[in-house]
Amino acid sequence: MTSGQPGVWACTTRARWAPWLIGAGAWVFAVLIAVLLRTPDESPVQRAALVLTAIGGLAVLTAAGVTFSSVTVLIDALGITLRYGPLHWPRQHLSWTDVSSVAHTSVRPWQWGGWGYRWRPGHGTAVVMRGGSGIEITRGNGRVLVISTDDAEGAVSAARQWG
Repeated sequence: MTSGQPGVWACTTRARWAPWLIGAGAWVFAVLIAVLLRTPDESPVQRAALVLTAIGGLAVLTAAGVTFSSVTVLIDALGITLRYGPLHWPRQHLSWTDVSSVAHTSVRPWQWGGWGYRWRPGHGTAVVMRGGSGIEITRGNGRVLVISTDDAEGAVSAARQWG
């Protein structure tokens, strides 16, 4: 439980892969831009368009990498809230009326197709920051949400207190 706020549980889990992904993406786009600037067959306008497209791609990759570099799970009287990235945006909230169960689970990235925000038909949705402990939230409509967290036992305990 978070100190100073009785009845509130919060845990932030950071992806160890995010800085590497952003760095690798930056290198790829830097090389792409360098190649595009040296292409003699293109007109200056075409070259500028290609460079701007590459820079835009880098910006999108960086924004996505930063946004989904961490997830904060907050469990309180209102329900379960997920806040993504350092800006805590976007947010996803599940009220207790939407949650039928919360259980400890083992998160394996390969079962979900890798790291990040994942959806698999027939399996549900997962927020995979890393492999290891996590929680599995079963919603009232039967859909499943799996989240990597460093303190799955604490999350389940807090959910039992409120849910």
